[in-house]
Amino acid sequence: MNVDWIAAYNKLFKIINNNTDDNYYSGSSFLQMAQQVDDRIPNYTQFIKARKQQGLSTSRKDFYWDVINDLQEEQKYRLFRLFIEALDSCKEIENVRAAVFDDGMAAPITIIPQNLWNSEKLNSSLKEIDSAIDAQQFNREVAIALCIATE
Repeated sequence: MNVDWIAAYNKLFKIINNNTDDNYYSGSSFLQMAQQVDDRIPNYTQFIKARKQQGLSTSRKDFYWDVINDLQEEQKYRLFRLFIEALDSCKEIENVRAAVFDDGMAAPITIIPQNLWNSEKLNSSLKEIDSAIDAQQFNREVAIALCIATE
């Protein structure tokens, strides 16, 4: 899927730029959200100071876009997903969701710990099943298999 990030950003900015409602994101709030996907992003004071030194605009609309534009593709999806979740009660967020996720729902991200399942655990469980079969303990074998399937 090819996302038009500029269009998606413009839709998002319309929502987060309205400082008369709860959906407003100040510069520091926006950067804190972005830091959740890229911890190299500095805090607001550091960020604005660096932009001034580089002669870059400190306008919120400009620097929000620059932050998004500098993210890798996967990070952009993650940032927009965070905003969509945070602004879920806002009707206009559906326009952003449609722009980024092609009218589909953003699937939740699941992080599976690496030590949750490994070959050692699998081999151990298979040996237990083999032992249960050898001992003709078929109920135990099924119970072990069910435990493996639900872990």
